[in-house]
Parts: sequence; C-alpha cells; structure tokens
Amino acid sequence: MLSENTLKQTLSFLILGQRGGQNRVQIIEKLRERPYNLNQLSEQLNLNYRTIRHHIESLLKHELVYTLKEGGYGEVYFISHDLEANMQIFEDVKKKLTTIITSPGLFQSMMEQTNDSIILIDTSGEVLFWNNASEKLYGHTSEIVGLPIPIFSDESVLSRFQAMLTEDKTGVSLEIIATSKSNKPINVNMAFSSILDEQNNLMGYSFISADITERKSAQDAITRQAAELEAIVLSVAESILMLDASGTVVVSNRAAVESLGFMPIGMTYQALISRIGLRVESNLPVKDADSPFAIAQQGRKLTDIPFTIKDIQGGDRSIILSAAPVKSGNTVTGTVVAWHDVTEEKKRVRELRESEEKHRVLVENMNVAYAVHRMVENQSGKPIDYIYLEVNDAFERFTGLQRENILNKRATEIFPGIETAKPDLIDLYGTVAQTGRTNKFETFFEPLKKTYSVTAFSTRRGFFTTTFLELENAKKSARPKKSK
Repeated sequence: MLSENTLKQTLSFLILGQRGGQNRVQIIEKLRERPYNLNQLSEQLNLNYRTIRHHIESLLKHELVYTLKEGGYGEVYFISHDLEANMQIFEDVKKKLTTIITSPGLFQSMMEQTNDSIILIDTSGEVLFWNNASEKLYGHTSEIVGLPIPIFSDESVLSRFQAMLTEDKTGVSLEIIATSKSNKPINVNMAFSSILDEQNNLMGYSFISADITERKSAQDAITRQAAELEAIVLSVAESILMLDASGTVVVSNRAAVESLGFMPIGMTYQALISRIGLRVESNLPVKDADSPFAIAQQGRKLTDIPFTIKDIQGGDRSIILSAAPVKSGNTVTGTVVAWHDVTEEKKRVRELRESEEKHRVLVENMNVAYAVHRMVENQSGKPIDYIYLEVNDAFERFTGLQRENILNKRATEIFPGIETAKPDLIDLYGTVAQTGRTNKFETFFEPLKKTYSVTAFSTRRGFFTTTFLELENAKKSARPKKSK
C-alpha cells in the first residue's frame, strides 16, 4: 500500500517531472469513469495506440493502475485502490500542471532569464522564438521572429544539423562558428534538438547557444603554449622526461632517449631506476622512495644533484640531475626531470688536473728559472707594466727573490726605475704578450746586478712566460770538471 507521501511524490514525478504529464492526467481521469482497454483509450483521447501503451506501462510500473488480465486483446485497466482513495492528491498535482507548468508567463520568464541564447524555429527554418540573450549574442532583435534563422553563414549548416538527428537521438551538441548581425564570427557551443508533440510528430527545432569565444581563445592559447613547450622540450640538448601523477613517463625528448639508450615512455619511474642503475656519487643504489622522481612527486624540488647511471655498453655515465613537481593548485599532477651528461667534462677536468700536476712537478724541479706574468696596458693599449703570477724554486735561487714577496705585484713596484731602464723590458715583453712571437736574448739586469739568458713566449694574449739562466752559473755548470 502506497503512503500519501509516496503517492504524492510518484504523481508529481509522472505528471510534473516528465514529458507527457497531460496525457497521463487524461488517462487517469478516463479510468475513473470506468475501465478501458488500450484501443478504447486511444479512441476516447484521440491519441495513437503506441502513446497510450507507453503511458499505461508507466502507470502500471508505479502501481497507479492495475489489470485483472495479463496480456492479450481486450485487457482492461482500473484505477488502483490507493489512487482511488486519495484522489485529492491527484487533483492537487493536476492543478499545478494546469496553473503553473503550462503557464505561458512561466515559460516566457524562464526563457528570458537564462544567460544562454534560446531560439525556436519551425520545420521550414523560420524563427518562432528569440530571447534577450539571443539578441545580445547575435545582434538581431526579436523582430527576426517569422524570418529565416540568420546565424549560419552557410545555409548547409542547418541541413547538417537536421541530418544528425535520428530516431534514437533527439539532440546534438557541437562547437561551431556562428555569425552575428555585423557578420562577426562567434564561437558558440550549440545544443540542437527536435521539438515533438505528444504523438512524436516533428513541430520544429530548438537552438541553445553559449558564447565560448573567451574559453576558445584560452584553449587556443593553452594549446599553442603546449605545442611551444613540447617543441622546446624535444629540441633542447638537455635530457628531459615528463611523468604523470602516477609516476609513469609520458614525454621523453630525443636527448633523453640517446642518453638512456632506449625509449622510456610508458615506464614507471621504479622500473626506470632499476633499468638505468641510478646511483649516488658514492655508487650506492638509490631506493625508489629516495629517488628524485619520488621526491618531486611529494612536491619538492631538487637542483643539480650528481648521480651515476649505466650506459648502453654497460659502463658508467656521470649526470647532473634536477627534478621539479608540476602542480595544479596544491595538487601535484606530474613531474619534470632533466639532466645533462658530465662524463666527458669530468674526464677533461681529471686530465687537466693530472696535466697541471705534471706541469707543476716539472716546473718545480727544472734547473731553469720560470715565471708567468700578466701584461698591464694603458687605455691606448700600450704596455706599461707587468704582474708576477707564478714562479718556481729556480727563480728564487737565480734572483734571490722570494715568491711571497712578488706574486700578484707589479714589476715597477718590485724594481723601481725598471720603466726607464735599458733595455726596455716592459716594451720587449709587451710585444711578446701582444703578438705571441718568442724572443730570446741576453741582458744585464741592473736591479739585481746579474746577467741572464732569457726566453720570453706567450700562449695567450696579454700574458707571457719567461725562462732564464744566470749566465755565470750557466758557464760554471757547463765548464768540465777537473779530474782529481
């Protein structure tokens, strides 16, 4: 047995909440008079048999009518006892249908208050209804009623819409470019539907349009930016991977594929770490939870962290890696990981250090004085002084000068008057530093009262190196020793 509250909800749903409510009211009122079968109801209400059967089935399902015979010709239907005992509830719902839902004023108010453009046309394409939102969107006033719909620059658009509506589809929704009164193109999202009467006969069509120009522009900008970003990611020399929120690689540029030796797209970062053998500089394997991928997924950044990975030949490669989260608000939606290979760079640094060490050992143990200088020039480019940058032990022996007293000091400061001495060493050394031509000569150096055999050369403009021997010492070392 249906309670009064349940009965009211059921009647409201079937009469007010669904199309065909007026037909259901007429069927209930006829069955109040006496029982009828489907054919009789169709004749009495002037509705087709299929429509009557559809409504009767709905009323049966909700226990508002019943039948004593199941199926077959002549099956008659009765008002249910619950409905018969509560007809006042039915009358109240029926009144709402006739005084509110079918009110032309309510229809007009609803259609005018919406921000969406609502247009109704008949089967010939002439406008039946044009609300205020349509006037704002398309520029035409309501005087357009009775004229062909004016918002399609291509007349075939309406035909294509009509062709898309089938028996199983009463509406379609598309993003199209419509035309305003001033012939300005407008991006709209348009819902196009058939208008059918109670017998499912086509009466016309409805168009509900929303202006999406700003949204379309924003989407185009996002698409353009995404394409530009993708082009940058794919073209840069640095290796880059992009992972989604689940930690799966979704983008990889060519540099990353070449660095790894395989295509990583579709791999989880856990599988990737295992395959490349990610290790810290101490060669300790990196755990999944401590990896840069996992840390970035937690919303933290890592910058320029050294790691070691395996290359395709099974050797080790040194990389410098950075990782950062991609966020939407406070939610991490993905991860970007970038790295560059520093294996060759580290090799060059190591070789340079080894070379420098060999050079240092050679220079310190050679029996020839050695000094590196930087030339000082005036605004016109004329050499006016030079600064000592490096000397060896032999330099100290041959000159009597200690390196701590001369390094990073000017020659004019160490040897007052050198700028006017003969020969002009500043000019001579300046020529070497500026041209790169080697100069060999012997000279008596007045400040030290010694004669030297000097070789001056330059491997970089603005700098020069001298090697020299004190001639008396050189003669002594070259003189053969007497046998005892």
